[in-house]
Amino acid sequence: MKEHEAGRDLRKVTLERLGCGRLRDFYRMNITQEQRAYVGTRKTRLIRRALESFGRGTIWLICRDGEACGYLCLWIDPKIDQFTIAPFIIDQNHQREGIGRAALGIACGKLFDAGAKTVRLAVHPENRAGIAFYKGEGFTFTGKKWGPTDHVMGLEKEVFLKQGGRQE
Repeated sequence: MKEHEAGRDLRKVTLERLGCGRLRDFYRMNITQEQRAYVGTRKTRLIRRALESFGRGTIWLICRDGEACGYLCLWIDPKIDQFTIAPFIIDQNHQREGIGRAALGIACGKLFDAGAKTVRLAVHPENRAGIAFYKGEGFTFTGKKWGPTDHVMGLEKEVFLKQGGRQE
């Protein structure tokens, strides 16, 4: 199921809900050593957590013209004001092509549509490229560390609609 096409980029970037027919694409993602340090072999655990979260976690493939170029998971729980993107991974063969920027905009739009006023995500403190990217997209550090270890730092961004209806 394709949803929310990116209008900012000339390339057609979409988020497709991960289903059985695309699991092979999900597992074949070619990630960098830096990404592997953060994500590791946790893809199966991510799927299980999303399935066990009673609909709060949804895994999306990031696609350009139907080709899987990355993935992300959206965690939505308005009762506790949780609107989080984690993880957010672009295949190393598709980095620096604008796909991540377009996908992040689409993901923030989905979270805004679900009621988010603030979107949260996490980044490994040694991921300089990721930190620069997220800061460039308007995220700021929260000063909090997330998860069971001190290896992930939280960022957040307020989301709102600009005039003309585009999510910012």
